[in-house]
Amino acid sequence: MPIDIAESVYCYLARDWGLAKDELTETKCEQLRASIPEVRLAYRGNRDIAYNKPSVRRAYLAAFAPRYAYLLYRCLQKVRARALEVLRPWHRDEGVMCMLGGGPACEIFGLLDWLYQHDIEPRYLRVVILDREGYWRSFHSYLFSELVSRHFRKTMVIPSYESVDFPVPTGVKFNRSLVNYSYAQTALLAEARLISIANCLSEIGDHRGFKCHLHYLTQIAWESQLVICADSSAKKRRPRMDWLAEYFDAHRKLESKELFEGTIHMKFKWLKRGPTSQRIFRNGSAPTWQNDIQRWAYIRKIG
Repeated sequence: MPIDIAESVYCYLARDWGLAKDELTETKCEQLRASIPEVRLAYRGNRDIAYNKPSVRRAYLAAFAPRYAYLLYRCLQKVRARALEVLRPWHRDEGVMCMLGGGPACEIFGLLDWLYQHDIEPRYLRVVILDREGYWRSFHSYLFSELVSRHFRKTMVIPSYESVDFPVPTGVKFNRSLVNYSYAQTALLAEARLISIANCLSEIGDHRGFKCHLHYLTQIAWESQLVICADSSAKKRRPRMDWLAEYFDAHRKLESKELFEGTIHMKFKWLKRGPTSQRIFRNGSAPTWQNDIQRWAYIRKIG
């Protein structure tokens, strides 16, 4: 049974506010009740989400983190045999993955849960996060050094960062200069067996900046890779992901196989309305409690 991290997320929010006993007060729960609908409306209206604001980050974590933690888990389970084939070498060794638009990176928790359930226990998991300014580093510190280490004691998660704004390139030809990682980071990314693109394409109007980085990451890979993209299944957002299949099929030199394309209905039966969530998500008032979501997913194996 997967692990419910909701109360742990609320504990982090209390610490982030500097509250005593790591518990949310009624005043802070009321602030979340007011902020969460605004974040959801921004998603629905295709508006920029101001992650630079602490109130927005807190609302995002309270509303989505317990569910998004298991996006990679469900995607890997969908292609279980091929995922085991690619990720098995991580067992008792070092694993490297890349998160394009990683954000809070809570999907790492579900990834490790899936790996452990399938007897893959990396000694080290190096996570390279490519995203805008490091708004989430405080949460990452809690996620990697406390929450993950509490449940997955045989693995040390080591994050590193590349500040990337995913600029839109000019012209139709790929320009290597648009991707400029450090030498050490490039060497590390060449070892990545998993590339995750979760819950970010629906926030970006033009995918070409992402395409440049994905092109580079797949070209420098030393080993077989899984590329997993999971995002909103809303019809008006899904076209932002349609380029993925065409991108891979157009590169004949890139040996790849499409493993899954479609919608995954993700139920989270293990998520319970605990004492804190009951105070935040009150019946009959927004925001509503959700224990299932739908995500359009695209999974590809390279090499």
